[in-house]
Amino acid sequence: MTNPNRYLPLRAGNRWDYQGGGETVTVTVLSKTKLIEGVTCIVVNDKVSENGFLVEDTDDWFAQARDGDVYGETSSRAGRATRTRGEG
Repeated sequence: MTNPNRYLPLRAGNRWDYQGGGETVTVTVLSKTKLIEGVTCIVVNDKVSENGFLVEDTDDWFAQARDGDVYGETSSRAGRATRTRGEG
């Protein structure tokens, strides 16, 4: 990417771990892409563990505009899709 988003750099191999309240969330940018309605999206894996037990393992899809804005389709725990937009 020529203009990575400083809040969500979508470079393959980037990983973030968050912990709190008995929950651990691991977000990993994979080296896979998925074509969605003509847009090449980057696949990001999201794993959630509660008290040591895996409760969620989803792949989410993000695309980045030339200006650095990030758009995505993510899965929620309830199974609903949530559209997100993060500005650079």
